[in-house]
Amino acid sequence: ERRRKAVELLGDLNGRTLLDVGCGSGALIEALTSQQVEYHGIDYVPQMVQHARACIEALGLGHRYHVSIGDAESLPFPASTFDAVIGLGLLEYFDEPQRVIQETLRVVKPGGRLIFSIPRSFSPDDLLVRSTGPLRAAVRRMIGQTPQVNHGSYTRKAFQRLFTHFGCQVVGERTYKKMILPYPVSRFWPRLAYGAAAWADRKKGLDFFATGYILACTKRA
Repeated sequence: ERRRKAVELLGDLNGRTLLDVGCGSGALIEALTSQQVEYHGIDYVPQMVQHARACIEALGLGHRYHVSIGDAESLPFPASTFDAVIGLGLLEYFDEPQRVIQETLRVVKPGGRLIFSIPRSFSPDDLLVRSTGPLRAAVRRMIGQTPQVNHGSYTRKAFQRLFTHFGCQVVGERTYKKMILPYPVSRFWPRLAYGAAAWADRKKGLDFFATGYILACTKRA
C-alpha cells in the first residue's frame, strides 16, 4: 500500500530519471514497470543490491534499471542529475535525516520531486507502544533479550518542516497502514491486525489510525 501511494505521488515518470535511495531488495521496481523511467537505486547493504539486481534481471529491465552500493549521506552522483528522488523506509534510521535530505536536494534537478515516508508519531498504535515501552524493556532484560531499537517518527507538521526548511514546497501527502486494531493486537495477532489495516487503507478517512506518512515536495526552481 505504501509503494502504491508513493508511486501515485511520483506522477508521470515516462522519459524521466528516478533515484531510489535505500532501494533494499528492489521492492519498488515492479510497481514502476508500466512507465518508461530510467531507474537508479542505491543501498548500503551489498546483499540488498544483489537481490535488487536479480529482480531487475528477472524482469528483463537491465537496459533502464541500475542499482549500486551507495551511502545516502554521500550520494555518488553529480548535482542536478535526477527528475525525482524517492526514499521509503529510510529516514527513520538516521539520527540526522537533514543530511540525507540535503544530499537528495543536491542530486535532484530544480523543480524536481522528492517522495519520502516516515513512521507517524502519536497514532493510537504508536501511543500504545510508547506507553508499554518501559514494561517491555524490563521483560526483555529479564529474559536476556537485547534492547529493542526505536526508530525515528514524526508528526505530519514536523516532517514537513524538515523539507520546507530547505525551501521545498509541499505538493502532496498520503497516509498508510491504518492500524484500526493497534498494539497489542498487532503484536500477538499480526495477520488479523494487518488484514484490518489493509481494509482500512482502501477506505477514505480513518487517517487518525495511520502509522505511516508519505510526503511529496518539490525542490525550489
